[in-house]
Amino acid sequence: MNKTTKVIALAMLLPLMSPINTSARDISSSARDISSSARDISSSACDISSSARDISSSARDISSSARDISSSARDISSSGHDIVSSTPDADKSTWYAGVQGGIPLAMSTASNFGGDKTRLGWSVGVFFGRHFSNIISAEIHASWGKTGMSPRERCAIRDNWIGLDGCHYFAPVLDMDCLHYDAIMSKVTLQDYGMNVNVSLLPVISSKPSRWNVMLSPGISACGTKASIRATADDSEFFSCSSEWHLGLSCRLHVGYEVSPLISVGAYTGITYVTGEGIDGLPRYYHSANTIWESGLRLTYNFKKGGR
Repeated sequence: MNKTTKVIALAMLLPLMSPINTSARDISSSARDISSSARDISSSACDISSSARDISSSARDISSSARDISSSARDISSSGHDIVSSTPDADKSTWYAGVQGGIPLAMSTASNFGGDKTRLGWSVGVFFGRHFSNIISAEIHASWGKTGMSPRERCAIRDNWIGLDGCHYFAPVLDMDCLHYDAIMSKVTLQDYGMNVNVSLLPVISSKPSRWNVMLSPGISACGTKASIRATADDSEFFSCSSEWHLGLSCRLHVGYEVSPLISVGAYTGITYVTGEGIDGLPRYYHSANTIWESGLRLTYNFKKGGR
C-alpha cells in the first residue's frame, strides 16, 4: 500500500474515532471525579475515626471519674453508717431505761463543805433513752434528792447575820429574831427534770468492739429547789423559803461496763450550772456561784428487740 492509499484510509477512520476519543475523555474525567470523591470520603472517614477516638478517650475518663466518685460515695456512706445508723448489738432494741443514785454537792453562798463541817446529800433518779447509733444516744431523766449546806468559813467569821425576814444584815436587828451565819445551815430539797445527749467516745477512737463505754453528756433541765434555814444548835427551823425553779445547764462524764448483753453498770460525775436565786435560800451578797456537782452510779437495762 502506497502513501496515498494510507492517507485516504486514515482520513476515512478519523470521523469514526472522534466519538471514541470523546467517550474516553469523559470516562477519564469521571474516573478523576470518582477518585477525588474517594479521597474526600477517606479524609472524612479519618476525621470520624479521630473524633471517635477522642470520644472513646473522654468516655474512659468519665468512666474513671465515675468510679472514683462511686468509691468516695461508698466510703462516705460507710463512715456515715458507722457514725449515725449502726446499732450497738443486733439483738438489742434501740431503747433503754435505768436507775441512778448519787451524792450532790452544792455551792452557793453556803456549801456542803461549810465553815463548821462537811454535809453530804443524796439523790435518786430514773432515765429513759434511745440509741441512734453506737456513738449517739439521747435520754430524758428525773431525779429527786436532798443536801445540807452551811455558810463558807470566810462568811461565818465575819459580821454576817440573817433576819427572820430572810435578809442579810451586818448586825442583829432590834425587835426581829436574827442568827449569825456561823449558827445556821440550809437543808435543800432538790428535783431535776431534763434531757441529755450522750456521745460515746470509744467508737470514735477505735472501731474495735469493747464492753467498756465512755460518754460525754451535755444536757439541759428544769431544776427545782426548796431551802429550809435551820439553827445548827438544835436543828430547829428558823424560816422556810418558797420553792424556786431554775434553768440548769449541765455536762457529765459517764464510764460504763456491759456485764451482759442487756445490762450495764457505770459511774458518772458532772456539774450543773443553775440560774436565778441561790440554791441555799440565803441572800446572794458575797458569792455568785450557783452550781451542783453530782457523782454516782447508774444501772442500765437495754430492751430486747420485739419486746422479748
